[in-house]
Amino acid sequence: MLVTDPFFSIILPAFNASNTISGTLKSIEAQVFRDFELVIVNDGSTDNTLKILNEFKNKFSNYKIISQENHGVAASRNAGISVARGKYIAFLDADDEWRKEKLFQHWKLLTENTECIITYTDVAVIDSDGRELLTKVIKPSLSLFDQLCYNHITLSSSVVKRESLCENPFKQIGHEDYCFWLDLFKMAKPYEKIIKTEFEGSLTKYRVHRKSLSANKLIAAKWHWNIIHLHGRGSIMKYIFFLIYVVNGIKQGIILRLKRTRNL
Repeated sequence: MLVTDPFFSIILPAFNASNTISGTLKSIEAQVFRDFELVIVNDGSTDNTLKILNEFKNKFSNYKIISQENHGVAASRNAGISVARGKYIAFLDADDEWRKEKLFQHWKLLTENTECIITYTDVAVIDSDGRELLTKVIKPSLSLFDQLCYNHITLSSSVVKRESLCENPFKQIGHEDYCFWLDLFKMAKPYEKIIKTEFEGSLTKYRVHRKSLSANKLIAAKWHWNIIHLHGRGSIMKYIFFLIYVVNGIKQGIILRLKRTRNL
């Protein structure tokens, strides 16, 4: 029997995610487009994450679990990518979710735009209880300059052409996803597209936790500056890009706090 490679490989790193992983897996199970494999990297979880993962074994026809010592999310994604067979890589974190049309919309776009190397969706930001706070509407197409100004692409909303990835695409640094995007944008050829699905509305639910809104902001700013310093085009532009990041971060933080307050 001839076994063909799947269209998508879903890479799902999981570390002590027992509170959210069931919802994440159910959102994958609900996908209307079924030509995918699911590669889960259990990154040394010490809670019930692995038990929950094993309970879902019979829900998917193409299901892999890699268990390793705790190495962090960058190493986990790289481990998943190393065994992936799909033409395209779909990323999903263990506390995020997809709407049921998500993979279908990517498939539709990619089959019509074979020169596309990255595709992404609008994102609904949810709180720890799953309540929607706001929707991030992203531009239909993005350039390196756009991405240097702000990290527009939420990783769980994205799909990337596998052949565009290097051997270890995620670096072991803070804000590894932002660095990942800048690396890919810089390597993109002039004819290759980075575009959003045509679906009107969010297809990804991105979860924010309370502590991610305040205590870690200074650390995140330092991480962001290090990446801008690495990828910036000149000393003045580095400061401009960083200032834009700070202003956007403050604006989003205020909006999220107001939304949270209204939901209490």
